Amino acid sequence: MLAMVDSCVLAGAAGDFYAHYITFQSPELFGFPNTVTMAVMVVAGGQGMVLGPAVGSLVFTFVPEMLRMAVFYRMLLYDGILLLVVMFMPRGLVFYLRALLGWRPQPSAAPTAASPATGFAVEHAGAHGPGPPLAVREITVRFGGLAAVEGLGLELRRGEILALIGPNGAGKSTAFNVITGFQLPDGGRVDFDGRDITALPAYQIAERGLVRMFQRTSIFAEASALDNVLTAYHRLAHARLWELVLMTRAYRDEDRRLRERAQAILHFVGLGHKAAEAAKNLSCGEQRLLGLAIALAPDPSVLLLDEPAAGLNAVETQRLMRLIEGIRGRGLSVLLVEHDMKLVMGLCDRVVVLNYGLKIAEGTPAEIQRHPEVIRAYPGSEEIFAHS
Repeated sequence: MLAMVDSCVLAGAAGDFYAHYITFQSPELFGFPNTVTMAVMVVAGGQGMVLGPAVGSLVFTFVPEMLRMAVFYRMLLYDGILLLVVMFMPRGLVFYLRALLGWRPQPSAAPTAASPATGFAVEHAGAHGPGPPLAVREITVRFGGLAAVEGLGLELRRGEILALIGPNGAGKSTAFNVITGFQLPDGGRVDFDGRDITALPAYQIAERGLVRMFQRTSIFAEASALDNVLTAYHRLAHARLWELVLMTRAYRDEDRRLRERAQAILHFVGLGHKAAEAAKNLSCGEQRLLGLAIALAPDPSVLLLDEPAAGLNAVETQRLMRLIEGIRGRGLSVLLVEHDMKLVMGLCDRVVVLNYGLKIAEGTPAEIQRHPEVIRAYPGSEEIFAHS
């Protein structure tokens, strides 16, 4: 939002000055050549960097003016410069200038065996009070005459892995949406570290340390795995906009620290060797792991996982189970929705079962497997639980 607003302000100011300068505006003034020129400025300067378009604008504004004396060869020289930049500096002038001056952050070295996730430590997570970090108290959500969730109550204890399961349409995703601020309940409340967060917007809930991984993996396909993780670091970043623009030492130090932490998280989920790989080139399972890394980046104290094993094979699911256990070992509390009963029964400390919006059972995995209401809610549950 900040980037879009800044762009609109700058574009509006430029248009205002341009209109005052030529005293007449017409659509023909902004034809194809102008569009190409602006695209060239961005590409040549460097995409994805604050200084890139600015440097590209300066270069491709002053160079043609300097070549006015060679009027017959001016466009030829201009095109030659553009081709050289695209062929030999495809990442833009600013990228190579920063590398030349030693400003480009280097990726952190692979963690050693003695330190499997250097830099990945819980900074903000942890107990803020004696009670449970997350408490859902009698929440109700109705859509017209349909009660998607009715009087749901549950508590997530510190350092616990709690599963919320149920048949399709039981209300699990609706409950997740209420907890994370995407859906206002018709009744009840959600407490996080003893404070009511029911009416808070989703981004404020995430800033407090309650973070959600969605069922559908959302990634920036063209960006690298490392850059995808870095997008989620706004909660931990403190550099001001002017420090970013001027590339101050404080900004560079913080950028290096966050990159090292992002690299460590990728190593933790098993993607350290693919940090520079474009996210679109990762397999389905690897993209799910990248989504988990993004969720870990803001340093949550409570992590909500919505069907994390969806689309994974048996080997990848076992790997995911070890990761979730490792996440709990770092001091986080985990609440997950999952249909894979083998994962649920083999990983979770407790299980809450929903059916038609109502909580029908709560207990340990062994208790849930024997619960008569759960057996009735799951057709063929004997076979399902037998393989768990």
